[in-house]
Amino acid sequence: MVDEAHERSISTDILLGLLKKLGRIIYFLNLKISRSKNAGLSCA
Repeated sequence: MVDEAHERSISTDILLGLLKKLGRIIYFLNLKISRSKNAGLSCA
């Protein structure tokens, strides 16, 4: 049972790490898109 709990915590850690990376990627893309929109509005 201890091994199963340990494996579960590793899986959870991996999942949380992936979600954290995904959150950073989404934030970066949103920032890039908003900068593009702002640049397009100032040129028009």
